[in-house]
Amino acid sequence: GQDTMLDFAKVDVNNNVIEPYRLKDARGRGDYGQVSYAKSLDKLYFEVGSLFKENSGADQNAVFVRPVVAFQATDSLRFAAGMEANLTADKADAENDYLGYGATIKYAVSDFSLDVSYAYRDFDTTDQEDSSIGAVIQYKRFGLGHIYSETDTGSKEKMNTTWASYEIANVMDVQDFSIYLGSYFSKVDNDNDDQDVGVRVRFKYFF
Repeated sequence: GQDTMLDFAKVDVNNNVIEPYRLKDARGRGDYGQVSYAKSLDKLYFEVGSLFKENSGADQNAVFVRPVVAFQATDSLRFAAGMEANLTADKADAENDYLGYGATIKYAVSDFSLDVSYAYRDFDTTDQEDSSIGAVIQYKRFGLGHIYSETDTGSKEKMNTTWASYEIANVMDVQDFSIYLGSYFSKVDNDNDDQDVGVRVRFKYFF
């Protein structure tokens, strides 16, 4: 529910932004659609999703699966864990040939919430491991988050990214008119000392 601005400092040779691994490659919509199933049993929730993506870098398209299980321990505490894999990956599709795992804990009470998440993936074809740990705090109209991530290919490259947001509600006593302030700072620990910063002001009115 908070309007955030978030980007990352790491880019590849084609100037494409490289994000920390967050167990979301098989989530959402794909080039050729998706199929998913979800079931709730009292405090337990189970979901298995699939995603069909176009893959121009290999001879075949990618078919991802992503099972997730969540447990609502109390009214304020929730645990979730999941994994994702590309069922069609092989040496011709090395960038998608991996297994990914993740877990998150959320604590929410009154106007305060805290999310802590961890994600990890291990590539089969290439010698690479990615991991990230993140935390997001929201108190009333203020939000603050941080992600620490590593890419290990024999030598480790580390990146830290912090973002913040704030909502100014009912501007000039106009109901449903808000101004959202967002900013982020991202830095890679490498020889180039890559970094990126951004700010945004968004005016939002609900009719």
